[in-house]
Amino acid sequence: MRRENAFRALALCIALCILTIIIWDQYWNVLLRHGYGTTWFRRRAEPHERAPHSLQENDESVVELEEYASLGELLSAATCTSNSDCTYGLVCVNATCTGCSSTEQCSNIQLDCDANSNRCVHKPLSRFTWRDGLTFGLIFVIAGLSSTGGVGGGFLFVPVLVLLTGFQARRAAALSQALVTGGSGANAFYGLITRHPFRERPRIDYYVVTVFMATILCGTSVGVILNILFPNFFTLFMLAVLVAYVFYISIKKAIQLWKDERAASRNVRAQDQGADAAASNDVNADGSYDASCRGTEAEHCTDESFSIHSDQIVDMQDTGHERTFSVKSESVHSTEGNEGMRTWAFGRLWTRLIGFFDPTLQFHSADEIMKYESRQYPLGSLVYVLAIFAFLVVLSVFRGGGSSRVSVIGVENCSAIFILLYIVQEIGLLCFSVAAGFRNLRMHLVKLRVGYEFYERDMEWTRNRILWIAPLMIFLGAVGAWVGAGGSFMSTPILIAGVGMDPLVVQATAGFMNFVAAFSSAIQYYVNHELPLDYGLALGGTAFLGSLSFVVFFNRLVYKFKLQAILVFIMAGVMFGAAVLNIYAGALELKTTLNQGKPFPFGNICG
Repeated sequence: MRRENAFRALALCIALCILTIIIWDQYWNVLLRHGYGTTWFRRRAEPHERAPHSLQENDESVVELEEYASLGELLSAATCTSNSDCTYGLVCVNATCTGCSSTEQCSNIQLDCDANSNRCVHKPLSRFTWRDGLTFGLIFVIAGLSSTGGVGGGFLFVPVLVLLTGFQARRAAALSQALVTGGSGANAFYGLITRHPFRERPRIDYYVVTVFMATILCGTSVGVILNILFPNFFTLFMLAVLVAYVFYISIKKAIQLWKDERAASRNVRAQDQGADAAASNDVNADGSYDASCRGTEAEHCTDESFSIHSDQIVDMQDTGHERTFSVKSESVHSTEGNEGMRTWAFGRLWTRLIGFFDPTLQFHSADEIMKYESRQYPLGSLVYVLAIFAFLVVLSVFRGGGSSRVSVIGVENCSAIFILLYIVQEIGLLCFSVAAGFRNLRMHLVKLRVGYEFYERDMEWTRNRILWIAPLMIFLGAVGAWVGAGGSFMSTPILIAGVGMDPLVVQATAGFMNFVAAFSSAIQYYVNHELPLDYGLALGGTAFLGSLSFVVFFNRLVYKFKLQAILVFIMAGVMFGAAVLNIYAGALELKTTLNQGKPFPFGNICG
């Protein structure tokens, strides 16, 4: 049933995209066929009609307009009543959209008139305005709430940047990746230093990260292209539709989780009232430890609770996995011993590498698996994620793209080498995902064989689940990067509502994936000259501080009241606000697009 719901959601999103384009195209053709519309409709239907007289009197103006038209700007065909009716960067002079001659004509404190291009461009951050101050305050709060809910927050960053700071939706989507990087970076940092709330393992689920990180990044590269290709209003409307759907499934999950947790709390209170205090003391005397001693929040546990695992730690050091000191002390004075040490170290490294991809060769009991999973920083998984990230970033820099026509190694945009590097990049990311999926599937089989005790909210790694979630994550990564919401912003409700994972674990896991995906997108946008560095660094730092503050506060709140539904309710509330804001911002962009006389202006991905 969950798989069917996910496929329905995927099919619904794709169908909405196609239907919107078809309806808009047909509506435009009908208007032209019957001669309806305003002046810009008629001018669009008659492309050879002469431009307004005021633009024909000056030959230099005609040449300038032709240059802008070569960039896809139909300036001579646009009439206006205010600057909001014109293409971004142009001003309304004598009822016609044209280039600016002074900053005062831009009519926006966030814009300056560039003397070289005669266009209104966004000001640098050094000229700080009250709108910048309000933006920084909102970003602090939005990043905190979004990270608390386990989502990137880009779906709220984009409309705020469009409405307050005056950025284009396309540029705002690129800038939001820097903000998502900062906000998710705080969430990832908190997840890296905390423990699982109910098991002796890290809070971040690295099994999920290693598989879905590559698929999300695979979609992210496609999303960057879609961001350039589709018009701003369509991007915002699609974001509103997707966020509205996520809000629907999130609020349903929050209500269900709230009811379950309240029922569990009532049962616990009933058991406590009927239990005898002396019996409780006897249980603690047996050497068991209270549930509050599990996880990072076990700040009030006694030292005796740690002694439960002391024998296990000693056993782990005697298994051969940590037997490096004795070998080194016996061979440090011998050349033959040093050579043997290097050979042994290489063999040990190779064994670990093979064991990482095929756990059947490394683990033979449930205790070995639990010892392996108890490590706060699993080196193999972290190196694997770093390899995925480095692979994507290096190929992206070598490939180039966007407004940069030539990459750092001389690859021309949309050339044969450019396309080849892009294909290699996507295939490589898919290979990373397939290898990690195979590894998790084998690990799951080993756990079943050795009698491993599963946590009820762990991801169950089966072949069918990998086959349907992996393509879904590619799609979600593409959509997230396209609309500037972060590559894994929709993975959170899928993992909570669709898979049934623990909200606290999903919060940390999604934050880690959001950080890596958004950071890679931000680098790609910066290489493509789409990301303003001054705003990116300043707002990204603000998002980091806001996220860290809110995540720490709400996690303490959840731990105190034992209500993880709080996190899901916060996520749903953020989604609702994002849907409303994006519809409003999209309506403004649509109005501007209509006034420009361009029904569905596609961007040029080849620069």
